[in-house]
Amino acid sequence: MSVAVCRARMNRVTARAALMAAYLAWSPCHSVTLSPCHGLRADDVIDSPMYKLPELAVPPIVTRLPEQAKELWLRALASQEMDLQIKAAGAIGRAHRRGFAGMDTTIAPLMTAFDKADVKAAARLAMARTLVALDARASAAKLLEHAQSGDSDLRNIVEPALVSWNHGPARTMWLQRLADSAASPRSLVLAIHALGALREEKAVERLRELALSAHILPPIRLEAAKALGNIRRDGLEKDAASLAEDQSADNRASRLIAMALVRQHRSRDAIEFMQRLTRDPEPAVAAEAAASLLQIDPDLVVASLGHLLAHADANLRSLAVDVLARRPSEPHIRLLADRLDDLDVETRLKARQALLRLAEMQALRGQVVAETARMLAKGQWRALEQAAIVLARLDHKPAAKRFVELQTHQRLEVRVATAWGLRNVAVPATLPEVTQLVDREWKRLSNPPASSRELEMVDHQLSQLIQFLGRQKHQPADPLLRRFIPKRGDLAEARSAAVWALGMIHEGKPAADLTKRLEGRLMDTTGIPPEDSRVRWMAAVALGRMNAKTALPSLRQQYTDGEPSLNMVNNACGWAIARITGEKMPKPKTIHRVERDWFLAQN
Repeated sequence: MSVAVCRARMNRVTARAALMAAYLAWSPCHSVTLSPCHGLRADDVIDSPMYKLPELAVPPIVTRLPEQAKELWLRALASQEMDLQIKAAGAIGRAHRRGFAGMDTTIAPLMTAFDKADVKAAARLAMARTLVALDARASAAKLLEHAQSGDSDLRNIVEPALVSWNHGPARTMWLQRLADSAASPRSLVLAIHALGALREEKAVERLRELALSAHILPPIRLEAAKALGNIRRDGLEKDAASLAEDQSADNRASRLIAMALVRQHRSRDAIEFMQRLTRDPEPAVAAEAAASLLQIDPDLVVASLGHLLAHADANLRSLAVDVLARRPSEPHIRLLADRLDDLDVETRLKARQALLRLAEMQALRGQVVAETARMLAKGQWRALEQAAIVLARLDHKPAAKRFVELQTHQRLEVRVATAWGLRNVAVPATLPEVTQLVDREWKRLSNPPASSRELEMVDHQLSQLIQFLGRQKHQPADPLLRRFIPKRGDLAEARSAAVWALGMIHEGKPAADLTKRLEGRLMDTTGIPPEDSRVRWMAAVALGRMNAKTALPSLRQQYTDGEPSLNMVNNACGWAIARITGEKMPKPKTIHRVERDWFLAQN
């Protein structure tokens, strides 16, 4: 077990009210982080080929610490100033976490500083944290010694590491603490976690006593039950059944404890017990039972699917999706497609990803497509968004007609997803309608939308549609796309796409008027405001693709670095020059960069 895992287990709150809230209201409400480009999850499903066609070389970056940084930190550690010691220990730990090599040589100085009799508690805490991060097993004895005499904050850092390192003397200490009725709740929980993780048989009787006692705080009982259930993988069925007899709300804690006792049991009685608990009125209990059964065998949860899928708790519905995905059948694939409309975004994503995995099996692909198409026709915006992604990923071309219809849907998420879908399925017959859609939206945007979010989403919708026109080299769209060239303060994605698409349409066929206008966008670096860098990037690419020889002076002027750099406009200009003249771009050189803003080492 890793130090991180052990620490995560041990650092739980032990105050009664907070723990009860955590255990009895465990069904999490998932937070949603929206991509800055669209209302979909940030799994980058909505991509833009204009940024990859062409694929521009970018130099790799290698970072290093400032010169003498480590030496300065070690000198600060050896000082008598607490603030210097804390910051130095923190800097060493941060450097290690960031992957800078050589931090293991600081272990010995850290141990020396940590063991000084006059070191302040806060500094010792910082040093201990860094020693643990460095996996300094040689420091185990000293860490244990100070943890025993130090405060609870130090124990919270040290003891998880001692579990991971399986430090024998610590095991003895935890057994002694477990038997001490005067031990503080926090220290007791640390010992319980440690002994459970180590599967210490000598702790069994005391853990059972704590788990079953009505006089012990429920949070401590629950932790004892978890530890006991990890040590003993059978034989606790009767204790669990006794605890769970009462189904009232007042007995929720006891049912959680009962579930913790048998969660790793595999006997018939334990399985039947957990199956009953999947229908427990407390969602946290039902979720624990369903998750444990799912780990044993998804078939054990099938009988409870209807209950789980209809539950108001998103975590239970998510567990049901796991079962459906792992036991695919005609009814289950239909139910899985229904989850594309789930109120919980994480559950929708899980269902979408499961359908795509199942479609990789040829025998299931047809049904996955049929059920997803059913959801695309239903009209609920969540289902429309997710179904569009699935069908586009599966290149289901019959969906293109519906994608076109949904371009005027009231939900912006649906419009972006189906615009992306149109580009992906790439049905040429839709090109005239897509051109009309872009034209209509452009005219509508002469009066700005009511909100910046709507404008941003429409920008990305148009970008997808325009990139589709460009990839298909749809010549009739040329006059429309030229309207996007003049600078304006919004629609940077759509304008970039239009410039890129014009380059695709006119590939190898430079047009003087278009070349001049694109040069203007490329060279606009001093306007107020200057042109968006994405538009300038695509202007350089379009000029290169068009073989616009007259634009070479402008391209060379903007090829400021003369080689691949981190400036994508520079790189696009280099690519364009190479395409027009045949000159080879230099290979990208590794950029060696000193990472700044370190303690005592700014330069």
